[in-house]
Amino acid sequence: MVVDLEMPGMNGLEFVARLQQFSAAHSVPIIFWTVKDLSAEEQARLRASARAIVSKGGGHATALVDVLSPFLGASAGENRS
Repeated sequence: MVVDLEMPGMNGLEFVARLQQFSAAHSVPIIFWTVKDLSAEEQARLRASARAIVSKGGGHATALVDVLSPFLGASAGENRS
């Protein structure tokens, strides 16, 4: 599941905390996607809940696709243009 840190009404950490209240959600891989410049402390806190943290840097989703590809199968990265 790709989660943005800055969402209207609730931040990404709050969302993940609520999601993880459900035992079925514990196996869901969380990937934070953010434009925010994170401090080392913030990164450490996020890594406790996530498989990856990906920067939105420059508006390109290439880094996100690279992180998601193993979860989606081999063909996911092949469809990029």
